[in-house]
Amino acid sequence: MVFENDIFEMISIPKRVITELIGEDTSLRVYVYGLMHKEADVKTIAGELGVDEGSILKAIENLKEKGFVSNSGGGLIRYILPEPETVKDESSYPDRDYNIMIQRIFSGRELYKSDYDIFYRLSDTYGFEKKIVLLLLEYGIKLYGIRITPKQIMSIASSWKKEEINTIEQAKKKIDSVTKHYSEIKEVLSMLNIKRAPTEPEIELYEKWTDEWAFSFQAIKEAVKLTTYSRDPSLKYLDGILGNLKSVNAMSSKEIREYATNRNAMDEKIKEILRILPYSRLSVTESQRQKYAALIEQGFSDEMIILAAHKVSEKRNPHFEDIQSVLTEWTRKGILNPSDVEEQENSQKIISAKAQELNRKLGIFRAVTQTDMDQYIKFRDTFGLEDEVVDYAASIAKNYAYPSRTLNTILSRWHEKGIKTVAEAEKTNTMNRKRSISDIDERNNNYSEIKKQLPDPLKEFEEE
Repeated sequence: MVFENDIFEMISIPKRVITELIGEDTSLRVYVYGLMHKEADVKTIAGELGVDEGSILKAIENLKEKGFVSNSGGGLIRYILPEPETVKDESSYPDRDYNIMIQRIFSGRELYKSDYDIFYRLSDTYGFEKKIVLLLLEYGIKLYGIRITPKQIMSIASSWKKEEINTIEQAKKKIDSVTKHYSEIKEVLSMLNIKRAPTEPEIELYEKWTDEWAFSFQAIKEAVKLTTYSRDPSLKYLDGILGNLKSVNAMSSKEIREYATNRNAMDEKIKEILRILPYSRLSVTESQRQKYAALIEQGFSDEMIILAAHKVSEKRNPHFEDIQSVLTEWTRKGILNPSDVEEQENSQKIISAKAQELNRKLGIFRAVTQTDMDQYIKFRDTFGLEDEVVDYAASIAKNYAYPSRTLNTILSRWHEKGIKTVAEAEKTNTMNRKRSISDIDERNNNYSEIKKQLPDPLKEFEEE
């Protein structure tokens, strides 16, 4: 950005600038920096002033809002020489006592015409009585200090209007709420590494936690420790945590500590699952916590959940959510504990080996599929056939173009006929072969008879 500061023949700062920025360290430093330099980018300014780039941009916006600089586009920051302002004459603001009371509230800050314009506008725009305006200003100063901006004042006024704060009693109650919670919420902000005064919305949020949800200050501080999972914790993030604590009825400091201990233990178990699946990142999400807790509530043990995760990891694209479907399927099959899973796995290995051996006998050399295993189970369990009967059928089917399909056809027919032994199968196969040969002979004889009845075109040609 380029600073256009040629209106000054020397480095000087107008009194009004000092008065309004004396409590705003970053804004004042940025203002002075621009006077001393012709050009610099935000990163450079931030580095030289020892603050982050976001603070520099906020400071520039603050200077623009106060009318000390303007932005002409293209990164050009133009300095504006502020006109000296004084309180408007008595004819414009005739209530001298009112003006004096306002100035006393802002003790340590000299007020200008533009300030009084704002104060009197509160009555004109929102219909507040002067006593309400004085209490509103007192409230604002408790929140933001005597350097409170017009924007902040109008924001409070708008909020009070919506809350229908129209009486002195209501206004005092609002101020009392700030006094009651101010130091507490400021400490909470400090724990979140937020080094500033709380805003009105933040105080209202805090009041919800304490007055509506009934969390104590100590309980809230205990909950702040749970924000370490966030890179950039905020009161909004903390609000979500407290809402979750409320939903599980963890309201006291002790209950929150127990909740945190249990959650840490759960997170370690979830991380073990993420390693098994495997996930590239081991950051536990709230969604995964809820899913894991749901599995526990359904009665699945930690060990069964881990075993299900191993089963899911065999898939091409394993997901945390697939664990539920595996456990549900196991339950349907009566697989309810680790020993059942082990027995199932051993059985699956045996079936896989049997299916592989059957494929080789069919002349099929590839990895065993679930279809191969299902077909073997059908032959063994549904048809009730011994391996030697299946092997005998395979010796027949291997000579066909589609041996696996042929094997299924042969065994299906044998099953329909009640064939259970190799002897019965051989007998049926021998009969089928004889019947086939007979059919062939019959077809040959029929062909001879048909041939005799057909005219011979060559013979007819010879006769001519």
